[in-house]
Amino acid sequence: MFPEYASIALTEPVPLQRLYDVPPDSPLRAAANSGDGLRPGDIGIVIDINPDGTSFLAEFLEPGGYTVALADLGPSQARLATDADRLKYRFGRTALSQRPAAWRGGKGFAEYTNIVLTEPIPRAEVRYIPERSPLQSADNPEVELRPGAVGFIASIDRKDADTEILSVDFMDADGRLTATAKIRPAQCRPATPADRANYCRRAPAATAG
Repeated sequence: MFPEYASIALTEPVPLQRLYDVPPDSPLRAAANSGDGLRPGDIGIVIDINPDGTSFLAEFLEPGGYTVALADLGPSQARLATDADRLKYRFGRTALSQRPAAWRGGKGFAEYTNIVLTEPIPRAEVRYIPERSPLQSADNPEVELRPGAVGFIASIDRKDADTEILSVDFMDADGRLTATAKIRPAQCRPATPADRANYCRRAPAATAG
């Protein structure tokens, strides 16, 4: 079984009728894809593992972090993704301005939209950082998320009418997960197309040996 937050690539197709949470503007709903679902080579992130180890839930994203679809998969339907897989992303980058606005007014943010940090998030508040994340670099000894980092709202926990906690995935420019964190709306603002330049740096390429 793959570890949680692992980047995986499909080894077999998954038809549209077996997918979950396919947004109305997902590229899978575009005429060019003919509603044929996910294909071998499409890249996803493991976000939940069945306790009995027989299956896992994967989220498939565009490089910019927008949800394409979610799928329940078995271990035989995927393999660990490689750098070469990311060079063949089927879903191209989509300008933020072409997507629903991340801000719904007042205190409300929307799931599956982008935010940008307005204050640093210390390591103690970051839930997960992959081993090869650019955050694990010598020039960021505090291992913190810094203002300007672009994130993707994976879910929103509305504890009460006045309290929201955002579960945010932070990606690099090629769609690799760099960190996940729970943040408060006061720590971020809606992202704009100009914020795309502030994505985390690319993860280092794998080296032989």
